[in-house]
Amino acid sequence: MNKYCIDLDFGIDPIPTSLLTSLNTDQYVHVFSAVQHMNPEFIVLMSKLGIVIDHIEFFVSKPNYFTPIHRDVTNIPTESYDFIKLNYVFGGTDSLMKWYEILNDAKPYNSVIPNNQQQVYVTSDSYRINDLALIHEQTVKFPSLVQVGIPHNVQNTNELRVCLCVVPLKDGKRITMSSALEIFKDYIV
Repeated sequence: MNKYCIDLDFGIDPIPTSLLTSLNTDQYVHVFSAVQHMNPEFIVLMSKLGIVIDHIEFFVSKPNYFTPIHRDVTNIPTESYDFIKLNYVFGGTDSLMKWYEILNDAKPYNSVIPNNQQQVYVTSDSYRINDLALIHEQTVKFPSLVQVGIPHNVQNTNELRVCLCVVPLKDGKRITMSSALEIFKDYIV
């Protein structure tokens, strides 16, 4: 088992299909309240595991799109740059998520991604490929536990890819990969 992407099976759909079909696919990112938009059965299951869902995000990648290499930033308490999300991918068959090691103490920079005609999505922890070494790549399943605290990106294929990211918290903090493996051990495929 690797420490970057682990496939899970909860046996519950996390969201109603109507939410997915209502997304504006010209907009790169959408953020929603979990309580208002997630399947209540999924929220109950997470609660039984001691998990609170802070929010959910949707990232829409056009065909053949490469996302900037970045690590997620958070204003939620975390002990290090080791924290996870639960990702569900719709479309984007055979797209790859890639994880990188930072070389020579390289520093991140701000990256701007056009979100739609009116908005821009800015990620503050982006990296240049020359400052990194690829350490793992894998297709994200439905769902997968993914490490987002280290530099990563997605290389999409020739179809639209929508990724639902669930941001789980335990005791008010982001969850490390080792803690997540213990919490979700009964659901690892």
